[in-house]
Amino acid sequence: MPVISAADLPGADAVASVWRGLHPPPDLPVDEPFTAGLGPLLDGLGQAVGGALDGRRARRVIRVVGDRWSVTVGPDEVTSRGWLRRHRVAWEDATAVRLEAVEAVATQRLVASLLLRGVPVPGLHWLAAKVVGLLAGAVAGSATRMIGDTPHLLAGVESRSGEGVQLAGPLALASLLSRGLTVVHPGPASGGVSPRPPGWVPGGIERPTRFQRAVIAVVAGLGRGEVATYAEVAEEAGHPGAGQAVANVLRRAEDLPWWRVIPADGRLYRTHRPVQRPLLLAEGVEVAEDGRLVG
Repeated sequence: MPVISAADLPGADAVASVWRGLHPPPDLPVDEPFTAGLGPLLDGLGQAVGGALDGRRARRVIRVVGDRWSVTVGPDEVTSRGWLRRHRVAWEDATAVRLEAVEAVATQRLVASLLLRGVPVPGLHWLAAKVVGLLAGAVAGSATRMIGDTPHLLAGVESRSGEGVQLAGPLALASLLSRGLTVVHPGPASGGVSPRPPGWVPGGIERPTRFQRAVIAVVAGLGRGEVATYAEVAEEAGHPGAGQAVANVLRRAEDLPWWRVIPADGRLYRTHRPVQRPLLLAEGVEVAEDGRLVG
């Protein structure tokens, strides 16, 4: 895959800084639609980085892209706009929010689909390859969603009809360029696929003990916007003082809203904060930037 030349690359720290400042999410939960448009995103990146990404050829490609290829996430629905068609999924009809590893988004969904589909914008594949070569490492180093040890980006929303919203080709490039897209979707509360907690142990719990079953029942019963401490979950499960054991269950259990369980002092663990805070914010729970719950 072609990449931008080393001479055109800013330092790694500068690239990461550019990406962290590029199209951040709005305050959560989302009250107004949040739109990631490919043209404005490429334009903003080009102006921030300069060099080949702000040269005459790149500017020509960006002008042709214009306001085509955008993804809009609102409180009620998500909509993608392609070259000719729009796709829309109401959150009440969504069955899964798909997150995929940065590498898969950057190569399979972006560059490969651009090659196969023949996108009708001369030079877009050239520009996309340069953007991927520049940003993929920076995104991986400061991604908005970590699943296990791998950074993930929004790749689509599935619906009951089976069509859904798929972010491939130019729309995958919009996902790579917009930090906000991976944060603002309602996620698990709308039937989505939830990121697993840091330290998650693959394999699940095949034969849960009585304690594990009790913990799973308590956590599964926490509703949207509800939180409980590890100690409170342990007490409700009939085992006061077993907060650490509750954390061990959450690292192994499948499909639990683990992000609704918090430390006793009301401050999210530093290792959990990058994933847990956006999930709580999306459910209306106020969490300060330092991870402390407000109110």
